[in-house]
Amino acid sequence: MSSSSIPEFYADRALFITGATGFMGKVLVEKLLRSCPAIRKLYLLVRPKKGQSPAQRVEEFISCKLFDKVRLDDPDFKDKVVPVAGDILEPGLGISEEDKR
Repeated sequence: MSSSSIPEFYADRALFITGATGFMGKVLVEKLLRSCPAIRKLYLLVRPKKGQSPAQRVEEFISCKLFDKVRLDDPDFKDKVVPVAGDILEPGLGISEEDKR
């Protein structure tokens, strides 16, 4: 069995993450972006909340200070972060057919 490092394992991979807008979720997203620069995409399941769309919520949280190091290392890191509208309490996670494609 060969061993590989975490950055090598996630290189050119896409991940789907729920809970990304929560405290630990933000930390996870930042850590993946900072430690695994070759990661291809992070798809984040986000529900609309307080009059904000999922895209607005993601834009707001990746603009916070936590992401300063990532922003410095890779100014285009936002291109890797894709909000997916949905809700874990809904059947099929509430994801539209378009987003599933």
